[in-house]
This record gives sequence, structure tokens and C-alpha cells, in this order.
Amino acid sequence: MDDPSDVMYVSSDEGDFEQQNSERVYHLHLVIQETSLRDGIDNIQHFRVVLNKAGIIRIENLTTC
Repeated sequence: MDDPSDVMYVSSDEGDFEQQNSERVYHLHLVIQETSLRDGIDNIQHFRVVLNKAGIIRIENLTTC
């Protein structure tokens, strides 16, 4: 993975911009299809894995059904 930090510029109360360092994160979309003709199963699951250089931060279930 790339450099683990990212530079951001945000506006300050004085009206100018200040530099802030933030942690770089990556989003991995994982789609799992489960199919069984015998049992009549056809499921699709969608997860977002959020990770950084140190490892997995969280896993979000994006399945709508």
C-alpha cells in the first residue's frame, strides 16, 4: 500500500487554509453470490471492507435484501 498518510487542506476560522495530515484508507467492495439449484438458493451479499496499512478497520454490510 502507498504512503499511509494523506495531506488535506481545510479552511480555518481566519479564512485561510491550513494543512492537516489524515490517515489514508482504502475501500474494498466484496460481492458474494451463493447459488444452489437443488435448494433453490440464489443470494447475493455486498460488503465494503475499509482498511488501512495496519489492517481492517471495519466491515460494512451493504446488502439491501
